[in-house]
Amino acid sequence: MTLDEKIKKAQSIIDPLIKFVYLNKVLFRYAYVKKENSNKTIIIVHGKNESLEVYYELALDFYQKGYSVFLFDQRNFGMTKSYNREDDSNFLCHITSYDKMADDLLNLMEIYINNNDEIFVFAHSLGCAVTLTLINKIKTRIKKVVMSAPFFDSSFRPIKFFMKFCYFIQNFYKKPTDLFWFQKEASYRPNERYTNSIERFNKMEEIKKFKKLKHQGGVSLSWIKQSLLYTQKVENNYDLTVPTFICIAEKENVVSNKTIFNFIKKLKITQNKEKSSYYAIFKDSHHEIYKEIDKIRNLYLQEIIYFLQKE
Repeated sequence: MTLDEKIKKAQSIIDPLIKFVYLNKVLFRYAYVKKENSNKTIIIVHGKNESLEVYYELALDFYQKGYSVFLFDQRNFGMTKSYNREDDSNFLCHITSYDKMADDLLNLMEIYINNNDEIFVFAHSLGCAVTLTLINKIKTRIKKVVMSAPFFDSSFRPIKFFMKFCYFIQNFYKKPTDLFWFQKEASYRPNERYTNSIERFNKMEEIKKFKKLKHQGGVSLSWIKQSLLYTQKVENNYDLTVPTFICIAEKENVVSNKTIFNFIKKLKITQNKEKSSYYAIFKDSHHEIYKEIDKIRNLYLQEIIYFLQKE
């Protein structure tokens, strides 16, 4: 099956199931693709500047392996819109609180996933920050987690100093407000920063353009503040409270692999597949491993399915 054929098949299954629900002043867009006679559900938690469309192909892969799949746009991403005043959702892809995003994931999971279902989470990049925040915040029904190119810290080293400077500046505001620095509509070019697969990259951009999905690029003060606080928790407090498979891109230049390795070293996580939690490095892969060339992506999917199915 060609990539075009896979995407068309995924769209024919997912798009008719897309719905909206209003929860806690946020209008969420989601799709729950239920596999007949399956009691296993995978929740896909997307990364920054993404939406559920980006995961059409991966969702189909999971569905064909026997899993029900729950996809959703996080608050102020894709077509999900927050009406909370503090979220200032006039700006797309605006992040004010990882805790709130973690609560969103928990609420959607508790409302829509059957109580008898086993729940698995696939999270990419920023989605890993949301998932890690949730599993360290409260005991959930999540059985296993796959973290793909997890955001524990940025690969841009000066950003830590920039974060601290911004955090310091914000303390002078009587009423916390946001400064959108370098905010503009995100535009990406097919290059090797994200994936080696130009075909998959272009296909996803084509879908986003067709659905008129705009994404705000750049950084904002609140996002920088949240990232600084989160990185401190990763370094000092956070643990893996459920079995987790960490997928690391060898040629990563979006998130910090150094921080990932420090984290797994602290928790004494190895590449030993006999353990409940372990990691793997995917050779020649860039940040978006799920959109990589077939040679890399096929091995990646194989390793994820093995982890999900192993006792």
